[in-house]
Amino acid sequence: MRAADKGVSRMTTRIMITGAGSGLGRALARHWKEHRLLLTDLDGAAVATVAEEINSEGGRAIAMAGDITDRYTWHAQAHWLDTHWGGLDWLVNNAGIATAGGFATESLEQWRTVMEVDLLGAVQGCQVMAPLLRKSGGAILNIASSAGLQPMPRMGSYCAAKAALVSFSESLKLELWDAGVSVSVACPAFFKTALGDRLRSSDPAMAPILARLFERAPMTADEVAAQIAHQFEQQEFLIVPHPATRKALRLRRWLPLSRYLTMLASQTARLRNAT
Repeated sequence: MRAADKGVSRMTTRIMITGAGSGLGRALARHWKEHRLLLTDLDGAAVATVAEEINSEGGRAIAMAGDITDRYTWHAQAHWLDTHWGGLDWLVNNAGIATAGGFATESLEQWRTVMEVDLLGAVQGCQVMAPLLRKSGGAILNIASSAGLQPMPRMGSYCAAKAALVSFSESLKLELWDAGVSVSVACPAFFKTALGDRLRSSDPAMAPILARLFERAPMTADEVAAQIAHQFEQQEFLIVPHPATRKALRLRRWLPLSRYLTMLASQTARLRNAT
């Protein structure tokens, strides 16, 4: 990483964070508010508010409305970074949506949408920003989910998209190894955020269930952001901030698969049986 590996002042680190208008994106932006920040979000007003908050506290944040599924937008942002800041050090692909519903009722349109946003949005960002990151010897942080590491019933499309993002991050790390570009992927579980408010679901029963899971989550967005930021700065590849998820991953390695799945089926009975 540029700041850690090349002795450059943290104030010179140039960071782009997508989905920075709320939730984890906002928390990461605030955690790194002493850096130069390009904050983007589909909700231009929300991300402008976050930038104003940071700048009022002495930070240096620029807000841009942007759709991560639009390649033209990515190229425009890359041009801005190269022209105004001379490049980019850290790319944080945080923007995403949540989907839910049983496999028999989730439409293919919903599947395509979540893949377009949660997977291909990050892929496009990495493709377009790679030349700037190769030049700076920078780093990429892809925000996936614990749902990409362990199955959840009635969330098949979301799990698949996030699992694909984890796998893509593994391949990307190998491809960029010789270029000196670090790649990390974070897999947080539920935390207190408004992500559930933007849930896309074909199953009316899922919204209140997931809302309660978000509400009762043991960690806040700020706590998750601090954990992710620390491990990212240490260039750790797989970042799992929630202790319960780390325990589940250990059990998956130790237990026979049939026993592990039986355990998960018992733990997720409410989601599995939602109607």
